[in-house]
Amino acid sequence: MGTIAPQVSQILHRVEHYLSKPHLSAIAMTIGAFTSDRTEVCYAIKPSLENARLYQESRNYAQELERSLVKLLSKSMMGG
Repeated sequence: MGTIAPQVSQILHRVEHYLSKPHLSAIAMTIGAFTSDRTEVCYAIKPSLENARLYQESRNYAQELERSLVKLLSKSMMGG
């Protein structure tokens, strides 16, 4: 599951870049590179991609906390 986060982040970055440049969006639609449907899809998937990124970050943080807790407990059991 660790490989999903970079892919989601990369897609999210591209979507945000596309949505932040309305003049590029208009040019892209004019030359047919992006249709209005694709623009709508970008707006629709952005929250889902952001949620996926945040979920992955929270999982990573939970795993880090778990490792720290195990390390701390093992030290305390050893008297150190």
